[in-house]
Amino acid sequence: MAGTENIQRHPEYYFPDGNIVIIAGNHAFRTHRTVLSRHSKVFRDMFTIPQPPVDSDLYDGCSVVHLTETREEAQIMFSVIYDGIEMYNPQSQSKILNMTMDFAFSILHLGMKYQIEPLQKLAIHRLERHFPTRLSIYQIYHQNARMAENLSGDGITLQTPEQCFAVANRARRHQMSKILPQLLYHCAQFDVRTILRHPELSQTDREIILELKEKIRTHVLDMMQPFFLRHTDKACASSTLCKERLEEIFEKQHFLWLSSSHLFCYVSTWLGVGTIYPANFGAKDVGLCGRCFNYLIGQNLLPKRDKLWKELGQLCGVPDWIGEV
Repeated sequence: MAGTENIQRHPEYYFPDGNIVIIAGNHAFRTHRTVLSRHSKVFRDMFTIPQPPVDSDLYDGCSVVHLTETREEAQIMFSVIYDGIEMYNPQSQSKILNMTMDFAFSILHLGMKYQIEPLQKLAIHRLERHFPTRLSIYQIYHQNARMAENLSGDGITLQTPEQCFAVANRARRHQMSKILPQLLYHCAQFDVRTILRHPELSQTDREIILELKEKIRTHVLDMMQPFFLRHTDKACASSTLCKERLEEIFEKQHFLWLSSSHLFCYVSTWLGVGTIYPANFGAKDVGLCGRCFNYLIGQNLLPKRDKLWKELGQLCGVPDWIGEV
């Protein structure tokens, strides 16, 4: 076969007894027709079509199939096909599941293109793991992160409006309703000018994001009101001190609150007192008495924030999305 000077044999998936060579990028994968056919309808149909013998299109004595995918994408595909059970072992998780958002969607596309169900499941699992519908788990992945700066964790990163809008489009195109509301929420963190002018967004999603942005702003203003008005619990024994503390928090945090980028982070982060796991966060951490802490956080801030999370799917036009706290 001509033009094979730069082709390298893949170190793992080049089997001596293989009877078909798949070339992706500059790597050759010597695999088995029966194995590929068993896992992929596309390969099965491809191999059932009679092919005339062409000596020039042989590699190491085997027929050749050229893929448009990269070497990395093909490697993941053959990893799933040949080592499917091992994919979910703790030892291989860091190697296999540490993929970027773009790569996760590429794998999803690959699974759909070649009709390889385990590949689709792997990509969907990876994406849904990073954008869970349960708020308490979502917070773990996105604590202290802003979409416009760096949203990262477990290898998935989104750093720019272009990345965020493109990923939202892909989620919409692949009908991934379990992660679409979370992505549209992150899209709503950008300024109105960016949302209006960016070509990546469809008109439908642009309208949803703008409406969501306004809804979030109204919701945040409602959450801010007790701090602005310095509302304390009626039974507070140190009302003056608690009101002074509320004023301090408001002056320090109100610009961040209006940006809404930390709305679903830990309450301690939202209040500007550091990163404290919710179960360990109490009145002394924020400098309020126990009654005022319960009134402002337990009866005001948390219920309103949790309500918005639960309504996120409806606000984003994904009524079957169920948000849990």
